[in-house]
Amino acid sequence: MVGLVVGTSLLAACTGGGGESEEAGPWPSSSGSSESAAATSSSAATSAPAVPVMPEEARGAGDAAAVAFVEHWVELVNYAAFSGDATSVRQVTGTDCQVCQSLYASMDGQPLSSTDGAWSTSDLVTRAPAASDPGPADLVVTGDVDISGSESSPFGSLALGVTREDEGWRVAWLLTEQY
Repeated sequence: MVGLVVGTSLLAACTGGGGESEEAGPWPSSSGSSESAAATSSSAATSAPAVPVMPEEARGAGDAAAVAFVEHWVELVNYAAFSGDATSVRQVTGTDCQVCQSLYASMDGQPLSSTDGAWSTSDLVTRAPAASDPGPADLVVTGDVDISGSESSPFGSLALGVTREDEGWRVAWLLTEQY
């Protein structure tokens, strides 16, 4: 399970190849494993967290590695939300993901000072890309998103199209949906 913290909500479709994107409302920023989520939550108001390090499990080429990569991406999004520095998450995201880039731009220089709205992901699974997806990907990782303080659980879902390149996995596109 990967923790997330809400900065702004983004219910969107992100396409590879410069397509259109849709935005609506707030979206999560991220924080890693249960332990790092707790550490990040307790220190967010007083200091920026450390940049998350890519786990060894995310360096492979299979389904499990893609899921581990998405968990790491979530940690990087939380880091960006708490530190106001989205440089690290941009490094693992394709430039064609306009929704991703808009999300990251909203975090630059604007660190969160509150731990309200902690998010977590669960039930992350992979599937083959489909013709209806917003862009090309090697795999699609989907799962539920919960937010602390929300009356609905799960709060919504996410899908990330990921591609495998020489330097590792990259986010190609992002879809989120609030229930």
